[in-house]
Amino acid sequence: MLNKRKELIEKHPYSIWKGKEGLWHTYLPDTEKKRIHKRSSTRQGIEDIVADYWKEQMENPTVKDIYEQWITGKLSREEIFILNIIHEKNLTAKGYSNLRTLIYGIFKLAKKKKYIDFSITEVISDMEISRKAFRRNQQPDEALVFSEEETDQIIQYIISSQLDLINLGLLLAFKTGVRPGELAALQKEDLLDRSVDVHRTEIHYQNEDGENVYEVRDFPKTEAGIRTVLIPKQALWIVKEIKRQNPFGEYVFMKNGKRIRTYSFTWRLKSICQKLDIPVRSLNKIRKT
Repeated sequence: MLNKRKELIEKHPYSIWKGKEGLWHTYLPDTEKKRIHKRSSTRQGIEDIVADYWKEQMENPTVKDIYEQWITGKLSREEIFILNIIHEKNLTAKGYSNLRTLIYGIFKLAKKKKYIDFSITEVISDMEISRKAFRRNQQPDEALVFSEEETDQIIQYIISSQLDLINLGLLLAFKTGVRPGELAALQKEDLLDRSVDVHRTEIHYQNEDGENVYEVRDFPKTEAGIRTVLIPKQALWIVKEIKRQNPFGEYVFMKNGKRIRTYSFTWRLKSICQKLDIPVRSLNKIRKT
C-alpha cells in the first residue's frame, strides 16, 4: 500500500510546494476549472490528498478518463481507436456498423451528462474510411440463396407433410420475404387477406441472469422496414389456412397459447434441409432468395 501511495504521488502532474505562510500546496484536475487549489498544514496531509484523489480516479474513472486512455492507445499505424479496431479485429462493414452504434450510444450519453464537450457524430462523420478497409465475406452464391430447384423441393415437401403453423410460417416467408423476426412478431391484425403489414420484430438478448429472452419490439429492424407486403395470388390459400388454424390468437403464429419464436422456424427449416439433403441455410437466406 505504501508503494502504491508513493507511485500515485510520483505520477501527480502538479508540483507540491511549501508556501511562505508555512502551508503545503498543490493542484488537482477539475473538469470545469481545469484545476483546483488544495492546501494542508503538513506535507503528509497534502500527499494524502493527492494519493486519495488519484486512487479514487483509478477505481472510478469517468468516461472522459477512459476516452483519453483509449484515444492515446495507438498502434504503429498511428491512427485513432476506430481505425485501429477495424484493422485489429478485421471487421466487416456490418461489424463496424454495430461497433459504431455502441460508440454513438456511449458518447452521446457522455455529452448529455457533460463528461465530454465534443460531438461523436461529427468526429466519426469527419473520418475518411475507405470501403477497402473492411473485410469481405467471400461466400459462393450457392451458400447465400436457395436455388429454384431447392426452393421448389422445400415448398413441395412442406405442402405434402403436416401443415402446422410453423410450416405455414416458412411458406409465408418464401412467398413474402419477410425477415425472421418480423415473421415471429406478426399479430392477428397484421395479416390481411392479400397483404402483410410489417411494423414489429422479435428481439433476442440475454438478461442479467444469462437467460435468453425473446421479446416483441413495436418497430422493425429499420425505418424502411415499416411496409405493406403483398401476397401473390397463388399463395392466398396459405393465409386462409393460417387463420383457420389460429382464428383467435393475439399472434399469427402460436402454439399452446404461446407465441412461436424465431428459433422454432429456424430448427424446422434446418430439419427439412437435412431430410432433403440440401445444404442447411438460415431463415435470412429465404429473404435473400
